[in-house]
Amino acid sequence: MRVAVLGGTGYLGRYVVRELLSRGHGVRGVSRHIASGPGVEWIRGDFRSLELAMRALQGMDALVHLVGVIRPQGDDTFESIHVEGTRIWQIAARDSGIQRFIYVSALGAANVPRLRYAYSKWQAENIVKESGVPWTIFRPSLLFGPGGKGFLDRLIQSLEMAPRGLAPLPAGGRTRYQPLYVGDLAKAIAISLERDDEGKTFTLGGPEHLTYRQILERILEVLGERRRMVPVPALLLKPAVWVMQSLYPDPPVTLDELAQLPYDNITDLDSVERHFGFSPMPMTVENIAYLREAREKKAQA
Repeated sequence: MRVAVLGGTGYLGRYVVRELLSRGHGVRGVSRHIASGPGVEWIRGDFRSLELAMRALQGMDALVHLVGVIRPQGDDTFESIHVEGTRIWQIAARDSGIQRFIYVSALGAANVPRLRYAYSKWQAENIVKESGVPWTIFRPSLLFGPGGKGFLDRLIQSLEMAPRGLAPLPAGGRTRYQPLYVGDLAKAIAISLERDDEGKTFTLGGPEHLTYRQILERILEVLGERRRMVPVPALLLKPAVWVMQSLYPDPPVTLDELAQLPYDNITDLDSVERHFGFSPMPMTVENIAYLREAREKKAQA
């Protein structure tokens, strides 16, 4: 199968490309960044270009759409990336005769306009569903694994900015998550491409439901730190987050993320095994040891 991977140099994209290559598929990566690698044909450009989309999908059988933003920056807004960008690739997929359109959304995507990230993902899902191209949608919980700056890295960033010896717990640290290893999501996407999953939406998470506090405790164990957990009401955090968002180009949390905080980010514990036949990697202390290694490299730089 010839597969175009949109966002092939991103965090998840690198894992998807490797997984597809290991299974013998032809891969064409599409990215705004310069990339190279054995076995992959790379096309570089702004993915919001219809001309680029048509060129990238020429001769392809399937499209895996991974492009997304967690935080808006400049012209890269939730609307322009998730909604308008997806609409362009929906048109190109339809006109290019693509036989399968896989879109990676997010667990928590919802028709709630005040939750701007979740709402834009929900809008994108509907664009994909209305494309006329056979589609499959993935809604993963938060991802972990080396190679990207994700939720766990943000927690470390929040620790670094907190008063010495303290670990803030927004909303008491009670929000629940279901961390999923990024490589397991890539494997599930590849399996789905190889079978008939047309018209299905998969909501996936790892093998544990963990609260914000439990995740933070594991991170502190990995880093070899002991801190006092301090619950902080979400309402008290809002002014501080507003200030940080105004002062720092990359704060540990944004107002959009704070608005999402009261909502659990979980699904069935057997979701991966039930749908894809394998057990996902748990987010144990051993499996996130890469966080300590990354921090040590940063300190040495």
